[in-house]
Amino acid sequence: MLPDGILYVRIPNFSSNDLGKKFSDLIENLNLTKTKGMIIDLRYNSGGSDQIASIILSGLIDDAISLPLKKYPQYIGDFRAWGRDTKLLETSTIVTPRRGKTYLGPLVVLTGTATASTAEDVALALHFSGRAVLVGEKTAGSAGNPIYVPLPGGGVFRTASFRAYFPDGTEYVHIGVTPDVEVQTTQKDIYAGKHNDALDVFKMTVNLYPGSLNAYDSLGEAYMNGRNKELAIENYEKSLLLNPDSQSAKDALKKLRGKK
Repeated sequence: MLPDGILYVRIPNFSSNDLGKKFSDLIENLNLTKTKGMIIDLRYNSGGSDQIASIILSGLIDDAISLPLKKYPQYIGDFRAWGRDTKLLETSTIVTPRRGKTYLGPLVVLTGTATASTAEDVALALHFSGRAVLVGEKTAGSAGNPIYVPLPGGGVFRTASFRAYFPDGTEYVHIGVTPDVEVQTTQKDIYAGKHNDALDVFKMTVNLYPGSLNAYDSLGEAYMNGRNKELAIENYEKSLLLNPDSQSAKDALKKLRGKK
């Protein structure tokens, strides 16, 4: 758990057999009243099992969502000789909410150039269902089930063996998924203290979750750290309207207004 009630979860792959159970246990034991938001880090996740990914997704939704549409080429030699198109087998997985507790608060998914295959599917499903904000770099654009081709000198070339599509029908293999907020953080940014990227994320979170006092709290804090007193007060006041008993918002407003 990060400061201010933000839960950070790094998922390195979707291949570990016990990953689904560990995540389900995490959600089941989560204190929802103290968790202001969740960050799921998929930046170095190269994929794995759709079944494991579905278990994780089921703990983050309150309605069914669909993984990206996939089309698998079914090669028939005669079709090519006859000038006919390759037959495509279409599949799409529907994920439903898990039984028991689910986390439905503000959600950010971190992506990067190494985010591939099933990890891209998860990011896409959460993004296009309106469930999460994607932050980071464009993903790898690799649908999965790669075909490996050895190259001279010991190298290996690999390419996806099927096609995968956005909900609007656009193929994203070899293209990748562009995040809502593109961030390419350098060491200099970290040392200098970079607030603008955080502001962009929290603004988008407020738009996604206008009824969440935690979203306004986080945006207010980002403005306060960026020394924008007026907007910090405005967002903390919105948080108080949603929950007049919010002590964190009251304390922040006292500090901003110079009251003891």
